[in-house]
Amino acid sequence: ACDDISRELQAVLAGDADGWDGAEYQAIAADWSFLSLWQGGAFTAASDAMPKTRRALEAAMALGLRIHPLQAFAAGIAKMPAGSRISPHCDGGLLSFTAHLGLEVPARCELVVGGETRPWTQGEFFAFDPSWVHAASNDGATDRYVLLLQPLRDDVRDKDVAAVAHYLHPNVHPPGGREYPFWLTRGGRAHRLQNGFYWARLSPNLPAF
Repeated sequence: ACDDISRELQAVLAGDADGWDGAEYQAIAADWSFLSLWQGGAFTAASDAMPKTRRALEAAMALGLRIHPLQAFAAGIAKMPAGSRISPHCDGGLLSFTAHLGLEVPARCELVVGGETRPWTQGEFFAFDPSWVHAASNDGATDRYVLLLQPLRDDVRDKDVAAVAHYLHPNVHPPGGREYPFWLTRGGRAHRLQNGFYWARLSPNLPAF
C-alpha cells in the first residue's frame, strides 16, 4: 500500500490540491503543513484525490484501527520542507499515539522523542507518544512526507472520547477541586515506553489495492 500512497501523493503534489493547513503552533513548526484525509469522524474532500489511500484506511478501520475523532490532524499527509525544524514540544492530547508511515524521506531527516533520535525510513511505520517532548529536523535536500495517523490508545473507550468532547465544548467547564492525571493509566499504573517510542515497526494493516 505504501507505493500506492506515494504515487497518489505525487499526483496530488503535481496538481493544485487545496486543503493544506499549517500547524496551529506557528512558533514551533512554522513550515510544517498537513493535508487532512480524515477528520471529525469522516473522510475529507481531499481524500477524493487519493482513492487507494482512502480505501486502505477504510480497510484498516474495518480491522480495528480507531482514529482520534477530536484531533485536528487525525489522519493525512504531513509535509516537512527541506531545511526546516520543529522545535521541542509536547502535545496535550492523551487519548492517542502518533504514527508515521514514511512516504518520501530524504537522508538526514530525524525525529527526537525523549532524547532519543531516530530517522524516518521510507515504507516503514513507527509510533510514538506525543505527550513526551519531541522535536524534528529535515537537513536533507528534499521535502519529507509521511502518512500521519492519530490512533486511539487501546484502553480508551468511546465514552472517554465523549467525555473529552463534552469538556472541550466552549460552554462547559470541568468541575473544580479535582486533579486530572497527566498520564492515562491501565490497571492503575502509567504506561511506560522506551523514551516515548514504539519501535516495533508496527504493521499498519494497509493492504495493497
